[in-house]
Amino acid sequence: MRRFALLVGVVAVLFAAGGVTAHAADTGFQVKLAAAQHQLDQEQQGGVPAEALSPLRDKLHGIEQARFGPVPAGWLPYGSPSAQIDAVIREARAVWDRTIAQDRPLAAASLQALAQADPNLQAATKASYQQRIDRADSPAVLVQLASELRDKANFATAARKSVSDLQPKRDALAAAIEKAKGRGLQVDAAQKAVADYDALAALPADQIGQRPAAVGQAIDAETASLGGRQTLADLQTKRDALAALIVKAKAKNIAVDDAQKAVAAYDALKDLPPDQAGQQAPAVGGSIDAQSASLQKKIKAADTPPPPATGGCLADLSAGHVIIIHLATQHLDAYDNGCLFMSIPITSGRPALPTDQGTFHVFYKTTNYKMISPWPKGSPYWYPTTMVPHVMEFVSDGTFLHDAPWEPDSAYGPGSQNAGYSSHGCVHVPSYAINKLYDWVQIGDTVISQP
Repeated sequence: MRRFALLVGVVAVLFAAGGVTAHAADTGFQVKLAAAQHQLDQEQQGGVPAEALSPLRDKLHGIEQARFGPVPAGWLPYGSPSAQIDAVIREARAVWDRTIAQDRPLAAASLQALAQADPNLQAATKASYQQRIDRADSPAVLVQLASELRDKANFATAARKSVSDLQPKRDALAAAIEKAKGRGLQVDAAQKAVADYDALAALPADQIGQRPAAVGQAIDAETASLGGRQTLADLQTKRDALAALIVKAKAKNIAVDDAQKAVAAYDALKDLPPDQAGQQAPAVGGSIDAQSASLQKKIKAADTPPPPATGGCLADLSAGHVIIIHLATQHLDAYDNGCLFMSIPITSGRPALPTDQGTFHVFYKTTNYKMISPWPKGSPYWYPTTMVPHVMEFVSDGTFLHDAPWEPDSAYGPGSQNAGYSSHGCVHVPSYAINKLYDWVQIGDTVISQP
């Protein structure tokens, strides 16, 4: 009996000791489980997507449920829940590392997009962003940085567009400046507007701000001002020519009231702001052209007997001087009161810049004229500034009859508009004929350019 009691006591002691051991193991399990769950929470807060951590949370839940089995968790000899939790922790760290490895190139790509959107991005700024990408130690930091860079790239795109939208206006003003220089006009303010645009275009996007609006307004204002002054300068020559015709017409008792009104209308333009004068100039210029042509014809009619009906003259041509340009054959015929005065080969505009067709009148002529290319250097149409001995302008876009000392006499004639000496729209006259033609041509003479 005593042996049985002793045996019972031993068994009781063993069970008590086992219970204490199981309780301690269970407490350690709970601590490690909580630590693993906390790590998953921290990784999710650090930017790891919840879906990437979801399988690991499921594993922890399964491990926790296993502790309610018939054998206490701490008694398992191998593959214990503690070891399984350690495995989950290692997997979590691997997920963290993979996420950072995936997000870092995305942030770098966003930086590259910013650099492409803003060619003027400062090197120091780009290097600073790259350093932040390299040092980022969590997915959340990389995701936030990528978002920041994308926003800056979008901002840079919009800012640069606000500048590039002004480029055509800037280029047009620059071309107008070069033309105005040839007329001796003041261009300082216009040049400043162009320079301000160029300085703006060189800025990093984050320094552009509201500047394009002010620069654009300055370009518009200078374009209008320069255009008005250019128009007035062009009209001045026509106005002076008409005034000279009025003097001749009065001497021949020809009525000049309408012509005098046209001259007075031009003189009134000079009292207006350049932009307003430019708006009214086309109508005034049209009136001057019409009155010049009318007086020229009346003066010629008074000075010249009726053209003969025979003898090589063309009775259907109007009195006075008429120049006919035959573009197809590259030939020019000049008629004086219907009779042929001169017949010469010419070279007209190349296919890309053909000579205008229609009926025009010579409104400007001079010697030693400086021709300045309206196209910028680098354009296939650019040419160096050139002094031309004789010019006669008959189209207001800058189309002249003029000599071309650089073109040999043998190059003129049929097909020359397609060859190496073709013009930018003007009509080249051989050097041997230019003096005779220039001395003969008068302001108001008719020029017919036809196929």
